[in-house]
Amino acid sequence: MKIGLYVNLKRDIDGRYSKYFIQLMKKRGIEYRIIEANDEVFLDEKFYTRDEVLDFADFMAVFGGDGTVLGIAVDAARKNMPIFGINVGNLGFLSEIIPDRMEEALDKILAQEYFIENRELIKLTYSDKEFFALNEIILNRTSFGRIIKIEVLIDGILADTMRADGLLVSTPTGSTAYSLASGGPILSPNVKAFIVNSICPHSLNTRPMVISSRSKVTLRSKLTDSDGGIIIVDGKVVDELHSYEEFNIERANANVRFLRIEETNFYNRLLDKMNTWTN
Repeated sequence: MKIGLYVNLKRDIDGRYSKYFIQLMKKRGIEYRIIEANDEVFLDEKFYTRDEVLDFADFMAVFGGDGTVLGIAVDAARKNMPIFGINVGNLGFLSEIIPDRMEEALDKILAQEYFIENRELIKLTYSDKEFFALNEIILNRTSFGRIIKIEVLIDGILADTMRADGLLVSTPTGSTAYSLASGGPILSPNVKAFIVNSICPHSLNTRPMVISSRSKVTLRSKLTDSDGGIIIVDGKVVDELHSYEEFNIERANANVRFLRIEETNFYNRLLDKMNTWTN
C-alpha cells in the first residue's frame, strides 16, 4: 500500500498529527510520500510535487479541515484517487477521522475494512476556461454598496434575473457551506441536484432553486462599467467577472471519492457538526 500526505501546517501545528501518522505507517511498512511542505517541520523527509504524489499513491491522507480537503479534492478526482481526511480543523464535514482514531483508521484501511463514498463535482466553462468544484461556484461583486445583475437560464430557458451581491451554484456537498449561510436548503449528499442561490438579493421574490443535476445552468452577467466582480471556485478567486459574459455550469464526469471507515448518518452528523463550532 502507498499513501500520499497533504498537510495544512496552519491547522496541524508543527506537524503534530501528521508526524505521528508517519510513524504509524513506518511501523506497518507502508510506503508514503509527502506533498511539498515545510522541511523545518518534517526533518529528514523528502518532498514531492502534487502530481508526483498523486501518480504514486493508492490513497491520499489529508490533514486539516474541510478547506484543506477542498484544496486537493479536484486533483484527486482526476486521478480517481480516494482521499480520507484527518480533521484538525473546525467543522469536519468532509474530514471524517479525528486524530485519536488515526491508528484505528490506518489498520482498518490495511484490512480493507472501508467503503468509498462518491461526491459529485460540478464543472464551470466559459470562453476557453474550465474549472471544477466540489462545493460551489460563485459570481460575486467587488464594489461595496452596489449589486450585480445575473440572468439564470436552466437548460436554455430563462428562470430568473437576480439582482444581488452575488450568485452561487452549489452541489449537495456544498449545501452545508456558503449556500446554507445564504439561506439555501440542505441537501443529502445522495440527492442528484444543484442549488442556484442568490447572495443578499435585492428582491422579495428571489428564492433558492433546487434543480436536477442533469440540467445545465447558464449564467449571464450584466455589469455596468463602474461595477466589478470576481469568480470564486470552492473559496478560491480564479478570475475577474466582466459584463455580458456567459457561464455554463453542469455536472462533471468525475467524482470525488472519500474513503470512509464507518457508516454515519448524514442527519446525525449534520446536527452534531453544526452545533459544535470551535474557534
